[in-house]
Amino acid sequence: MKTIFRKINKACKFNITNQYDEKITSYMCTIYSPFINAKYNGIIKDFTEDMIKEVAEIQFKAWKFDYKKWGKWEDWAMAVFDYLNSKGYDCNLTIITDDLEAKEWLERGYATMIWIKVNSKFYPDAKDWVIDTKDYKDLAWSLWHFTNVLKWNCRGWECADKWKEMFLDSYFIKDSTYECSIKEVFEDLDFPTKYILH
Repeated sequence: MKTIFRKINKACKFNITNQYDEKITSYMCTIYSPFINAKYNGIIKDFTEDMIKEVAEIQFKAWKFDYKKWGKWEDWAMAVFDYLNSKGYDCNLTIITDDLEAKEWLERGYATMIWIKVNSKFYPDAKDWVIDTKDYKDLAWSLWHFTNVLKWNCRGWECADKWKEMFLDSYFIKDSTYECSIKEVFEDLDFPTKYILH
């Protein structure tokens, strides 16, 4: 899919909601990630865990969610998209299978949802807010997670951190962000299909 979209995201609001603070939400990364994406990309000012649980219950009743297992990320990205539109938020969902197009969105300041498979070294590596491993192949392939990546654009202004690449996550290490190489993520950790709420 090719989207012609030139708007720059200047909302850039970070997530402060930790998925792992309750047992009931511990398998809900595929619902947290779209809400985090919608907040960062300026669709919503904020969200609550009650909203996440409401979407989970809708999906559970539709046989698309299990409280003890991860689910199909596309179903849940669509579920959050439908939920936000039902609540009066005007938003679009772009589904991308081309990394070059995903990089164009990242350059315009939009967080991008990705599905990754990482191993048990991944989160210990991120404890200092930076993925230090040089070759991300060493961090792949046993744990599934739906999350977001972004290139920080300083909300359109100049700043020392401009273009810093990072994860914007629902699992907190010390907070919701940690630096990474998006090139390495795209080459070694993620699946081809990506999602953006805008």
